[in-house]
Amino acid sequence: MNDEQMNDPVLLTVRSARPAPVAVEDRPSSAEAHALLEHVLSPPPATPGGSRGRRRWPGGLVPLIGCLTAIAVAAIALVGLSHRGRSRAPSPTATPKLTLSADQYVFAVGGDASPRTSAEQLASGLVLFRAEQILRARCMQQRGFRYVAVAPPAVSALASATGYPTTFYPEPIASAYPEQLLLSFRQSHGFGIHPSFAGSSPQSDPNETYLKHLKPARQRLWRQAFNGRNGCDGTAEVQLFGSRRAANLEGLVPSQVYDHLNAVVYTRSGAIAGSSSRTASAAAAWSRCMHAATGQSWADEDALVSSLPNHLTRHEISLALTDTRCAYSSRQAQTFAAAFRQAANHLPSQLQADLGYLLAHRGEWVRHARRIVASARP
Repeated sequence: MNDEQMNDPVLLTVRSARPAPVAVEDRPSSAEAHALLEHVLSPPPATPGGSRGRRRWPGGLVPLIGCLTAIAVAAIALVGLSHRGRSRAPSPTATPKLTLSADQYVFAVGGDASPRTSAEQLASGLVLFRAEQILRARCMQQRGFRYVAVAPPAVSALASATGYPTTFYPEPIASAYPEQLLLSFRQSHGFGIHPSFAGSSPQSDPNETYLKHLKPARQRLWRQAFNGRNGCDGTAEVQLFGSRRAANLEGLVPSQVYDHLNAVVYTRSGAIAGSSSRTASAAAAWSRCMHAATGQSWADEDALVSSLPNHLTRHEISLALTDTRCAYSSRQAQTFAAAFRQAANHLPSQLQADLGYLLAHRGEWVRHARRIVASARP
């Protein structure tokens, strides 16, 4: 699967941007549901330029409507399958413990592009991205077409799974953001959710620009060569990862992990779950701090942001700075980060298996990608 389908980072409005936690009990936990979801996602009608992995590279392209339609059609079947043999929403002790290292957690939630990870891990993500671009270009050239390699998106100083840094949702960092770094970011960008913030803007696709200069018949042939059956998009995935399934998991698993972590802390309606006493108490302490500082009350950061206009103002920057200070003084930031980290050590068994597969094969993929990149140098 590619990043156009897994990456959903275009924040049309503040209200739709904030992640809606997915209830664990509504997720396809049965083997049949997992297989169907993978089948629906595996033949991606990709737009030409993007990379794979919703979390690995922030700022991807808009998903195709056709893909969304296919997933929506499959949802009816998934609902039925997910109820077959499923258990209740897992508690932290409902599944075996899989203790993730800091780098493994970062990869599971958001991928390689976090500047808080090791240089080796960051380089691994870059080399996979570049290798796939090279393979796409070679394949298209062999078919008589041109493919313009896409530059990897810039990495933000504060990597985020949502496109904006927040202390209330899972982020690709093994603990809470350093407070001073978040304060510095919000002094310039507020909450970082508006189109004026460069990190939230989708990367333009140079291949779409190139195609506009071709005649309609040639455009159709190009798209068929890239997206069609045995197209270059899928061919590059197989050459790099060994199979479409492996490539699909590279994009699918981080989204599933992210949704699971949200479902541990939030209810189906998006409210903070009262069953998690530590996070509920920390959110309440944050709310009291905000009321003392501003005279206004919000249940959480999502409620605060939803009350803001869709453009950056001095008032938003002031609230964002107060929010940050309250998040750390009330220990909301630290408590939520710890809760997400703990939940990641108790993933559902199928998700553990899929994540384990990625971690086990990642070194092999990266070594292969380095050989591809080296062979393309003049």
